[in-house]
Amino acid sequence: MPIFGRTREGVHKDRFWRSLLHDGETTFPTGLDPAAAFADDQCYLEELRLTSRTDRAPLPREERPCTARLAVAGESGRRDCPLLSRCPSHTAARKVAEAQVWVTTAAGLASTRMPQSQIDVRVAEAAQHHLSVLLVDEADTVQQQFDDRFLLHEILSQPGRGWSHRVGDRIGQRLEHSWFLDLLNPEVTAGDKHFRRHDQALTELYRLVIASGADALRDVIAEGPFTGYSLLRRLARSLHGLGERTDFTDKAEQEEAADYYFEEHFASLLSAPFQAPATNWAELIEAMTAAHDTRVSAQEAAEAWITTHQPAIDEAKVRGTLAEYAQLLQAGVWAARITTSFFEVAQRLHAISSSPIGDGEDFWSRQPPRDLMPFVPEQAAGNLMALQWQPNPGGDSGSFSILWLRGVGRWLLYHLHDLLTAEGIEGPHVVLASATSWMPASPRFHLDVAPNLVLREPAKARAALKESKMFFRPPRYVDGRPVFTSGTGGDPTRHAHALCTAADWICNPAPGARESLLQQARLRLADDRQQVLFTVQSTRDAQTVADYINHKTPYTALHVIRDDDPPTRHSIPRRRLPTFAASGADILVAAEGAVQRGHNILNARRVAALGAVFYLARIHPPADDATFPLSLLSREAMRRLRNPIELADPSVDPVDLARKLRHGERRRWQQRVGEPVLFSRLTDPVEHAAFVGNFLVPLHQTIGRGIRGNEPVLVYLCDAAFAPRTATLDKTAADTPRTSVIVAAQQLLHGWLTDPGPTATAAQRLDHELAHACWGLASHLLDNIDWGHR
Repeated sequence: MPIFGRTREGVHKDRFWRSLLHDGETTFPTGLDPAAAFADDQCYLEELRLTSRTDRAPLPREERPCTARLAVAGESGRRDCPLLSRCPSHTAARKVAEAQVWVTTAAGLASTRMPQSQIDVRVAEAAQHHLSVLLVDEADTVQQQFDDRFLLHEILSQPGRGWSHRVGDRIGQRLEHSWFLDLLNPEVTAGDKHFRRHDQALTELYRLVIASGADALRDVIAEGPFTGYSLLRRLARSLHGLGERTDFTDKAEQEEAADYYFEEHFASLLSAPFQAPATNWAELIEAMTAAHDTRVSAQEAAEAWITTHQPAIDEAKVRGTLAEYAQLLQAGVWAARITTSFFEVAQRLHAISSSPIGDGEDFWSRQPPRDLMPFVPEQAAGNLMALQWQPNPGGDSGSFSILWLRGVGRWLLYHLHDLLTAEGIEGPHVVLASATSWMPASPRFHLDVAPNLVLREPAKARAALKESKMFFRPPRYVDGRPVFTSGTGGDPTRHAHALCTAADWICNPAPGARESLLQQARLRLADDRQQVLFTVQSTRDAQTVADYINHKTPYTALHVIRDDDPPTRHSIPRRRLPTFAASGADILVAAEGAVQRGHNILNARRVAALGAVFYLARIHPPADDATFPLSLLSREAMRRLRNPIELADPSVDPVDLARKLRHGERRRWQQRVGEPVLFSRLTDPVEHAAFVGNFLVPLHQTIGRGIRGNEPVLVYLCDAAFAPRTATLDKTAADTPRTSVIVAAQQLLHGWLTDPGPTATAAQRLDHELAHACWGLASHLLDNIDWGHR
């Protein structure tokens, strides 16, 4: 029985019918489909509506008269629809109680309330009472979704929706209604004080951002989530001549000097933004926050502070102007004040207002389920926040939003078997299934539960898969320079040009050559496995490449689009990927996330139709991706929860331990959110290994599309960024784990696959065997890579 959430039920049913109509042998289904019984989405009272409108449209789902909406003449109250007990659109909800198997999504497990239930419980809670076995497929994806469920988003300022203005109105109304006597309530007084601080900080940050001379500041905050910490770190780096994409290995001394400068001048200001300022900050903080006229303006005071504390470096190396630095300094202070005051106000909302603030669609209604919140531990670092800027349609202003990390979401996955044990309720047996969830370096994909069962491939199949080959073939411009698709600095025009150059280099023969790289690859493949996959970063990139192939090369290509996007002649919705083999197209172009799991593209022999995978870009998460620090924090939190420190030891000071833990985890969040996550800049060994682990898993999943039926696959890495030194012909130095993610991946896998020796513990021996089972074939592929000219 499928269990739908109310907000997504219509989407699921719509996709079912579209898939059936698109993929069926006839225009309309000719036989019975068991799923159709649960996909009816009509309202059978629709025709009884009385309306004179000529443009009448069916009632939206949320307005249908299913429960407690119909009035009965002569009776008080509202009644349910008289057809509810027989309505086909409620089939799943009616039969769920007697179903032997429930099917739902990860979001539905945590958020959906059980339909037609006499008690108000969610699916995860109902499972504790009713299920014998709970099977979680693609468990690593479920873990990620639970983590993301506890990273919340709230719009602070937007016409008609801004949280800050709604809270301000509610505080004002309460105080006026009580003739300001509610100020005798200390919680209301504290909430009012912190809201005034919040309102001032938000207003002044706006004043800075919309100023005519603030182009540089607008560019900084438009890059992605930011914090006071990230803005002031950027200032410290700029004052030392460092850009945001500077390679640490090239300017190590300046990097260290910038870090020391930040700790000396900014760290204490950010940790307690409302404490009395130190002497060297007094004039600036007064000029920024005073309710009276000050001797100098905030801009002048900020410029004076920077002039006084300018680091001693060659002025020619300094990036930016004094005015820009002063704006960035003020923005960092205001950002720290916004997030701190937001938390203080949010903690006191119960004293300010007993009813929800907003229209029911705001942040507070989208919080993690309140009945699950008491189970889920908080992050060790406490409440972590960041700000985000979204320009308005006119481009002259925009809205600020806040990101708030509330808890360790993945904890739910590890406790689906004993969620209600404290209440004496024995939960279901839980089976976690995933082919790519043993990767200890990866905080995003790894499940910290030792596998109980590993399904191994037969020896014959393993031998066939070992015939797979990997090649490093960076495209080149006419002058011989390698094409860096992933090194275009965020410039969309340069990025698109690099992609098209790479596609042309692969599909068309080079001057004087008889065959293109794609022709050479296809000659090595069986006749029914000559379709290939081009992997790129995004859906937009996929369309760019497919358009170029279809117009500028002898091949045909389809690009993958989202299920809800309108189809075009050269596109294929993600849900229809299994039909690509019969499409007649030569090339499938897709963002890696669209093909890495869940889709088998098979030919008439029922083996992989895709014989080769071409990576046109080194897959790299967005530089502003908040899931990277989120996964790092969640992994560390789960490690400590599963292996707590023994506090009975007299040498352990729990207060000091908690303080160090909180400081370390807050620092990791603040440093990673707001600073670009760039492979070349990750000097921390833990973060570097985490990036490589996160890279390996989707690479493994995507290559897996070409090995179905135990067939070998050819993998071509066609982006110089995979190994920049090797790609540059005049470079003599070899790539290292710091310059090449491929070399880093080789090193990571070697560490696990090397025999631990006769003195190894049982745990070490188990890890070694798991590494061979899960990553032995991938390591063989990477170890035997054909580097081309090297």
